[in-house]
Amino acid sequence: MLSFIGVNMGSKNMLEWVTVSEKEFNYFEIQRSTDAENFVSLGRMKAMNSKNIHFTYVFNDEAPAEGINYYRLKQVDLNGKVEYSEIISIQMGNNKKLSVKNIYPNPTSGQINIDVYSDAETTLEIKLTDLLGKAVYTEKVQAAKGLNVYRVSEEKIPAGMFFVSLFSCDEEGFSYTQKIIRK
Repeated sequence: MLSFIGVNMGSKNMLEWVTVSEKEFNYFEIQRSTDAENFVSLGRMKAMNSKNIHFTYVFNDEAPAEGINYYRLKQVDLNGKVEYSEIISIQMGNNKKLSVKNIYPNPTSGQINIDVYSDAETTLEIKLTDLLGKAVYTEKVQAAKGLNVYRVSEEKIPAGMFFVSLFSCDEEGFSYTQKIIRK
């Protein structure tokens, strides 16, 4: 597996993973947990068994739990061998301390602006990743109480489609991800 990411899409969470050279795969089981330990199955997706090409899978969790949702993939081979992906998390619902108001423009031909509201001072990490999950830019920033506007200059933004993610560096577990296109 090349990448496994999750994005909150309002009332649902979208999971996306990319594979290459699948060999003898049977299916993927999508699992969710609210404590990162006890997982339940949300569904299965048949493996495409694509050889030497990238294949992207998308699964929507239409009814995520309030708070932090943890996801992993159970990969089952035709011979019954099981492997698990890394665990990813997506914040669902309103975080009273932090909220992303807007990431714009989208699509962009230059810099992007990120508007974040915070109820208190905190540290955030801004991360840009490509579609394979490779980090292309990371920066830690301080958020003051109130509205904060962060700018990522165009030389730091890759051409094409990528993800902008924000993570709280404190214990609340806040995360937010949005897909952006640079022309």
